[in-house]
Amino acid sequence: MPGSHDALFKAAFGLPENAAALACCSLSKSLRACFDWTTMRSISGSFVDEELRHRHADLLFEVATEYGSAFVYLLLEHQSTNDPRMPLRMSRYMDRIWSRFERDNPSSLLLPPILPLVVCHAPEGWTSPCGFHDLFRADLLEHAPELARHVPAFELIVDDLRRTSDDDLTSRALSAFAKVALWLLRDGRIGSRLLEKMPAWVGLLEGLPLPSLKAIVSYLAGVTSDPRIWTAFRANLHEQAPSAEKDVMTLAEQWFREGEAKGEAKGEAKVLTKLLTLKFGELSEHQRARLTSASIPELDQWAERVLFATTLEQVFGL
Repeated sequence: MPGSHDALFKAAFGLPENAAALACCSLSKSLRACFDWTTMRSISGSFVDEELRHRHADLLFEVATEYGSAFVYLLLEHQSTNDPRMPLRMSRYMDRIWSRFERDNPSSLLLPPILPLVVCHAPEGWTSPCGFHDLFRADLLEHAPELARHVPAFELIVDDLRRTSDDDLTSRALSAFAKVALWLLRDGRIGSRLLEKMPAWVGLLEGLPLPSLKAIVSYLAGVTSDPRIWTAFRANLHEQAPSAEKDVMTLAEQWFREGEAKGEAKGEAKVLTKLLTLKFGELSEHQRARLTSASIPELDQWAERVLFATTLEQVFGL
């Protein structure tokens, strides 16, 4: 499921115009006016800790201001319970962004500001601290203001989708694809809610390009296999987005066929790994990787060779 969240988030908001519109939804009017959003461009790379990649996806953008450039950092929070240490983790990510900026711009003596925007779709909504000072004893910082001056201070901007209403999503100045992405991120974990809210967004699929439809279908297929949801999805498509119905259902059938093929290949690879280990001993990481990434025809061919091969090289045809 986390991979589905990441893929949909990046497909929708990896586009600078969608990311700019998403950021504007969470900023005050005066803060929005500080930026020239038409200049927004994506910056490659991820700053999330490797062990947390399954719970978070991130995107970084650079945008111009009247006084130089700034960064907009989007972090998707999709773990089942949000992290009370998020400001501390965000401080690490911001440090990595500034460190890379320093490396890439050694002659610059000034750093660009960073807007740390967290998009949260945890089921219970955002319950964690937003300010870095919130991680310290409030009475200590309150009664020792001189000490507080020496403690870093910044606040997260949180877009809490779980507490965002249908009307708010509808009124956001976002593209149709971006709106559907937020709707799905908000409701996709809960089958009953996904079913209930589906009529509100299905009509937005009318006229969407094929890559956007593919991202939506892949997400739905990744989070649910409930036939009631797919039946309702098709019925809503037929009524509200008839021109998209054929493409969407073709993509869905293709996704499930590919999923079945991957499942079959995974099962064959597991059996073949066991046979090879019993006959030749422990396999190397490279050999295990070859097995897990192999196609069914390759696995069938290697399985036939196991009977007569005396070395692993003979099995793999090396």
